Amino acid sequence: MSNTVVQATGISKKFCRSLRRAVSYGVIDIGRNTIGLSARSNHLRPGEFWAVDEVSFELRRGEVLGIVGVNGSGKSTILKMLNGLIMPDRGRIEVSGRVSALIEVGAGFHPMLTGRENIYINGAILGMPRREIDRRFDSIVEFSGVADAIDTPLKFYSSGMYVRLGFAVAAHLETDALLVDEVLAVGDAEFRTRCYRKIAELLHDGVAIAFVSHNLIDLQRLCARSIWLNEGQIEDEGDTMKVLGGYAEHVDRITLQRSVFENEHGPQTYRDGARLTAVRFLDSQGAECDTFCSGNCFRVVLGFETDQPDEALTFTFSFRSGDGAVYSAYCSAYDNFSLIPGRRTGTIELRIPELSLAPGVYSISVGIWDGDYLAAYDWHWDVKTFRITSEKPMPGRFELPHSWAKVDEAS
Repeated sequence: MSNTVVQATGISKKFCRSLRRAVSYGVIDIGRNTIGLSARSNHLRPGEFWAVDEVSFELRRGEVLGIVGVNGSGKSTILKMLNGLIMPDRGRIEVSGRVSALIEVGAGFHPMLTGRENIYINGAILGMPRREIDRRFDSIVEFSGVADAIDTPLKFYSSGMYVRLGFAVAAHLETDALLVDEVLAVGDAEFRTRCYRKIAELLHDGVAIAFVSHNLIDLQRLCARSIWLNEGQIEDEGDTMKVLGGYAEHVDRITLQRSVFENEHGPQTYRDGARLTAVRFLDSQGAECDTFCSGNCFRVVLGFETDQPDEALTFTFSFRSGDGAVYSAYCSAYDNFSLIPGRRTGTIELRIPELSLAPGVYSISVGIWDGDYLAAYDWHWDVKTFRITSEKPMPGRFELPHSWAKVDEAS
């Protein structure tokens, strides 16, 4: 028996940005098919683009293949082609066995029907015979954790319960290949642990899994092999750690291109009186830069202007990672740093002797407040980004000061 369940060879898929043109092209293609001509085309018509372009890979039994890429890189389009929802315009897909998908968990659920009724309907949509659903029903309900609400209409379910039920049904399919698209992004920690265990069971049974996610931790945990898609093409493939390293650097470069004040939230001025005018990062030598080695000195210089130079100002500053977690925050008032500018423009500096963050891209948020820290003059969320590198492996979020010592036991 072949170890390959799905073989994709040079698959490509094009779409049209204009709905009117897409309908027109569709009519033309149907007409060509009607008279026996191929509707497929190797060239792009006006308004079309390649969502996936010449992609080749294979899904192997008992293995999780990670698929990573920024939004719009073609990940979901590939899964839909593998599942037969859409056909490739070029290339071929060879399947040995049954392919099931968790592309849209709960697709086909009806909010007015109960959880019990939706299990049977959704199972049938996914290709499960009624006898198979009967046999697996108790296991599906137990896995979903919604036994108390199984006879309640789905419109009363929370979003988490909805996803639990959808995943439970799809995870109990008898299949040779399972396509998973961002399913673990929703759900609490306990449910995610159940999902990991279920995936391990499927792998033990020889199921091949294609796993799409933006969560690099999940990809590292589940996938030995991954592919990185960039603008519809494979940028890199192979060992997951190697692929994710290149992908992370790519995302970092995109993030670092954002300049001061060019962020999605924009500056938010709460009251007139003071404004932030500049943010600069300096290394220990005073040189301006945006990349620092973990454990080295980090200096941030803030420029400001005020309409009331004789009134005290308070400054706040915080670090945030790409996943939204705030790692550290500082307030000049709490640190007994009281600043009365004395003139309309000024500059302050915050110095951190050893910034021991793990490698990655971080952003800072800066605020200017009145002297009593009660009213904000100016606040900027994710105002500027910087990158941390490291000369040694640093698992985790940050490195604490530490030391090692040998302790000799008494004889």
